[in-house]
Amino acid sequence: MFKKIFTILFIFLVSNIIGQVSSEIEKVKVFQNGAQIYRKVNINIKKGPQKIVINQLSSFIKSNTIQANIKGVKILDIEYNINYLEVVSDNQKITNLKEALTSITFDIQKEENTKSVLNLELELILSNQNLKGQESLDIEDLKEFIEFYKSKIPDLKSKLTDTDNQIEKYKTVKYKLKKQLKILQKTQKESSGVIIIKVIANKAIKTSATINYHTENCGWTPIYSLRATDLNSPINFEYAAKVYQNTGVIWNNSPITLVTGNPVLTGQRPELSPWIINNYGSSYLKNKDRFIMITKDERNKVSFDKELEGISRSNSKPYSLPSITSQEMPNLTFSEFNIQQTYTLESGAEATRIVIDRNNLPASYEYYCAPKINNSVFLIANISGWEKLSLIPGKANIYFDNTYVGNSIINPETSNDTLEISLGQDQRIAVKRNKIVDKCKSKTIGLSKKHNRAYNIEIKNNRNNLVKIKIVDQIPVATNDKIKVEISNKNGAKLNHDSGILEWNFEIPPKTLKTTTFEFKVKHPRKLNVVL
Repeated sequence: MFKKIFTILFIFLVSNIIGQVSSEIEKVKVFQNGAQIYRKVNINIKKGPQKIVINQLSSFIKSNTIQANIKGVKILDIEYNINYLEVVSDNQKITNLKEALTSITFDIQKEENTKSVLNLELELILSNQNLKGQESLDIEDLKEFIEFYKSKIPDLKSKLTDTDNQIEKYKTVKYKLKKQLKILQKTQKESSGVIIIKVIANKAIKTSATINYHTENCGWTPIYSLRATDLNSPINFEYAAKVYQNTGVIWNNSPITLVTGNPVLTGQRPELSPWIINNYGSSYLKNKDRFIMITKDERNKVSFDKELEGISRSNSKPYSLPSITSQEMPNLTFSEFNIQQTYTLESGAEATRIVIDRNNLPASYEYYCAPKINNSVFLIANISGWEKLSLIPGKANIYFDNTYVGNSIINPETSNDTLEISLGQDQRIAVKRNKIVDKCKSKTIGLSKKHNRAYNIEIKNNRNNLVKIKIVDQIPVATNDKIKVEISNKNGAKLNHDSGILEWNFEIPPKTLKTTTFEFKVKHPRKLNVVL
């Protein structure tokens, strides 16, 4: 009766309705944030003006994105309302949970009834065990009476204990069911969306309508899996998506298209802004012929008297580093992936994993170690061919030789032709870095101070095969013209004079020890405090 009153009231609010119709999802185009829903409905149109109501929709629809097409009629207007009198039907998981709760509540009541009967029986036995009122009692009757109590009372108490235990088990399950139901119902809106299409027809016809709109509270994130079997094989690269939806309605058996980007929901034309590039990822900013070391936190605060390389002096606004997760950042390209399989995605359920593509990508492998920071040796895969896959920044799970070695972040927003992915540590290659004590000295000469530093690096290949390994170290970079740094021995290393990075590339045979050294000198005025 209560629901009937609500229905009458709703019909009154949208008077002149010819019919309320339900629609089916034809396809879903999922963006990283939000989705475009395409629906179809078959309707009977009468002659003249009328309103078509499409109900049981999401309450997260963006009203300015609704589009409709009805064959054979003229559309006059489209409205979108939230109906608080009619909620979206429960999805199957919620329905199943409610049924399970009803069932287990009944089971608990049955056990409580059994417990009451057992307690009553025990109470009756205990109340009749007093023998004082009897003048005489046959010895055989007495024995029989004792045996009765010895068997009956423990049996009743055992049944009561079992009943209590069963009740507690049922209550534990009921608590978990209620907790799960509460989680699912958080995304089950106590309202539904309604699209009202005002039309006019020259004649009565049976036709079909298609509508599409953008809805929020859904989207997808990339998840990558990279599997390497050995150092001579390509990388098996799996591109997948975790699709979530909390729109309040079920996407039932729907074709899915995934889009790498976010839609433009405004009606204003787009305007291009200057495309400014700079080496934002570096720890060094160049001012003419000088490099100044700065921290990440300082990058947005640094200013120079002269213009920074790559940034126009006329742009007086302070620059900031771009964020790959910012929703305001424009997408330079959009890619669509049409998923062959249809999916049913329930609102509020866990994210559904959908495989987009699988490829074997060419890869070269090398080992890497920065012993100044850590003696651990990492296997690096340099992957090419990735630029054809329309990747977006996301998490990657890494596997090597059928073993999970960890995760990494893939950021394709780079100009590099190869992706460098760490495949984890290799304990069979040992690296040591030691200071050469007798060559590490400091002395004062007049008004100047001079420091000599020397280091020895040992690499032991304990594997049964030849390995290629990159060793990196560094010498200091002076930002003060009064401080002079000179490298006296780099032992074949490549030196980046701007960053001070030393790089050796070795091929080490199996079971072989390789040694390298480097030395440098620092000279500065005695009054300057320089820490090495």
